[in-house]
Amino acid sequence: MYTVFSLNNQTHTVKLRINGHYLPEDENPTYLGVTLDRRFTWCSQIDKATVRARQRLSMMRKLAGSIWEANGKILNKLYSGRVRSVLEYGIA
Repeated sequence: MYTVFSLNNQTHTVKLRINGHYLPEDENPTYLGVTLDRRFTWCSQIDKATVRARQRLSMMRKLAGSIWEANGKILNKLYSGRVRSVLEYGIA
């Protein structure tokens, strides 16, 4: 698979061939868990991280309102480890 990265509005038609076989083009490749796109807008990565963070926040809400009644210190550690890590992955 391959991707052509460009900041131009023009679409590039590139066909790569190895040993007589054409390689498939990937619009949004994932590398080390980070989803890239050809225009470097990061939209697909942001969408993916938002979905995962919301799912984890939902779990935290259930814990906070359950019979366990998780206190603020525990919820803060859960947020740092489970939610914030998803949002910050790949930004450095």
